[in-house]
Amino acid sequence: MRKNSWTEQEELLLAECVLKHLRTGSTQTKAFEEVGEKVNRSSSACSLHWNQEIKSQYTKAIEIAKKMRKKLPGTIPSFSSSVPKEEAVVSVVPTKSSDPLKTVFSSLQEHLKQYEQMKNELKEAKETIKTLQEELKQSKSKEIMEEEYQQFIEILNRARHLIS
Repeated sequence: MRKNSWTEQEELLLAECVLKHLRTGSTQTKAFEEVGEKVNRSSSACSLHWNQEIKSQYTKAIEIAKKMRKKLPGTIPSFSSSVPKEEAVVSVVPTKSSDPLKTVFSSLQEHLKQYEQMKNELKEAKETIKTLQEELKQSKSKEIMEEEYQQFIEILNRARHLIS
């Protein structure tokens, strides 16, 4: 295994992998093992570097990842068929920046876009429900009118028989 310093790309890979594992409910240990294989370092070296150098830069991103994990009962609920489950999990770490504030801001922007899309879909769904309820109401009132018409015809028929 290597003992030289970490490159920015390796640190970014480490942070991205740890956050991914946190979001999906996996362990940091598995993330360290995965990164260790990719960067030719031991999982202990990855763990040590994460805890001593990188973790403090990603506190907000870690909080977001943990919150996302709490919302995931194994899969991500999809409120729309237009948003695949893979897109519903937003990468918390951008590939070109290691600035934690930019990372969190980028993540929040993505969540805001998804929120706006879901809000629009909810509005459309409510309008559809309202339309369907009105149609159902009209259908029921039409059925009631038909029943009353049939009863009226029966009364007229009885009256004819009584008269004749």
